[in-house]
Amino acid sequence: QLPPAEFDAQAVAVTLNAFAKQMVRERASTQMFAFFSREVLPGLADDEFSPTSVSVMLNAYAKAEIREVAVVEMLCGSMLSGGPAGLEKFDGRNIASVLHALATLYVHEEAVTRRLTRQLLEQPVESLQPEEVAIIAWSSAVLNIQDREVIAWLLEGLDTHLDAMDTNLRRQAHQFLLSCELEGLIEPGGGLCWSRGASPSEGDGEGRAKWLREVGGKGGDGTTSSRLQRDVAQTLADIGVEYEEEFVDSRSGYSLDVLLGDGRTAIEVDGPSHFARGSQVPLGNTRMKRRHVAQLGFDLRILPYWEWDELTSREEKQAYLRALLTATPTLLL
Repeated sequence: QLPPAEFDAQAVAVTLNAFAKQMVRERASTQMFAFFSREVLPGLADDEFSPTSVSVMLNAYAKAEIREVAVVEMLCGSMLSGGPAGLEKFDGRNIASVLHALATLYVHEEAVTRRLTRQLLEQPVESLQPEEVAIIAWSSAVLNIQDREVIAWLLEGLDTHLDAMDTNLRRQAHQFLLSCELEGLIEPGGGLCWSRGASPSEGDGEGRAKWLREVGGKGGDGTTSSRLQRDVAQTLADIGVEYEEEFVDSRSGYSLDVLLGDGRTAIEVDGPSHFARGSQVPLGNTRMKRRHVAQLGFDLRILPYWEWDELTSREEKQAYLRALLTATPTLLL
């Protein structure tokens, strides 16, 4: 292990990015991120950072799903310092990377987010790549950005770049539009010219979600049933509760892990992948889905994996589910 002083900002960015790509959720990757978080990054001065190194570092933490709030705050501080990594120097790729990291890890840095979106508004939509526009749109949905100027810029950007977007990018666009609709920022079906290219003729959100499922998976999250979820479902059956697994909501495209027979009560069975590594903090995508599902009118109940793992008998599991279904719904908004 090299001494912390041997690393400059560029070396840190390259190393973290490599570990995030190749060794996600492996122990060695966790140890490496811990070393940089505690030993290396605190020793770097603001003038050592650049827009590229800051955005790559933050994106690496997001890829690895490691939520080190102190590191995020430090890197955001370097962006606000007016030094080489000042926000006025950020281009579309840098803006997309930073917002994506903040959204993925669900860290609210309002000063940075506000400055980044102001910087975005100064750039023509044509100057950004399709993936950059889609990523920024998705990130704004997760962070629930409701600045109408930003929303208008993103709508124009998505319209401009739609033809060059693949299924994954269009799925991100769909989640952004759904978020705007649920927040009352646009009319249902507003924003994109979905009749272009291979898109659906229907102009509403339901048609958009249906099209996304047809061309490449579910419009919401594309999840599949896990062993944990199947155990929960079997326990529901044991206590006589009617349900449907992997119910797909027609408007949003979201797959609900379990929908009860009343057609309203939904259970989300959240395994480790829904949370930042080594924590019980939900990641941004999970938080957004919970918010959207509640806004769509479902009575949402959250079942985190660690609570279920503590139950050792069928009787305990049955009692847990009875309590979950009779408790006050999870507060999400």
